[in-house]
Amino acid sequence: MHKGIICGRGGQGIITVNRMLGEIAARLGLKVISAETHGMAMRGGSVATYIKIGDFSSPSIGDGEADFMIATDAGEAKRNASGCAPGALVIVDSQEKPSFGTDMKIIAIDASRLAREKFGSEIASGSILLGAFLAHNEKTFDRAKVNAIIKEIFPKAAASVDFGYEEGHHE
Repeated sequence: MHKGIICGRGGQGIITVNRMLGEIAARLGLKVISAETHGMAMRGGSVATYIKIGDFSSPSIGDGEADFMIATDAGEAKRNASGCAPGALVIVDSQEKPSFGTDMKIIAIDASRLAREKFGSEIASGSILLGAFLAHNEKTFDRAKVNAIIKEIFPKAAASVDFGYEEGHHE
């Protein structure tokens, strides 16, 4: 159903975004399996998590297999782009649309700036990007159901995910 990469730098909430997406999917009755690779002990180091939603038996995602990527850092998006299949949806925290991956649907959202302006902290940027991803996958992730789940299990992120949902609809 969905195979994705969530990547960025240590301290940007990559693992939290993966956990949020996994919890949302699980509570919607979908099978979820995920894995991570990182140097998280070092703040600012590369972090990548992998998530599969659907009937999969292994968390690994080979080159060219991911149908989506959520990236909190444009450099890390470029570094992980080889994992994306042609036509993959790439949602990246960037002021400008990055120039890699001509065969991908790349959506640039200045989530760090928006998080600072709207929520007073960049910590909400990952939730904004997650909301944008959910907006592009409404058939799987019904907005009303997702909002109810987020409010229950991640209440502090509810407003930023919903804001990201609106930003995702603009793209």
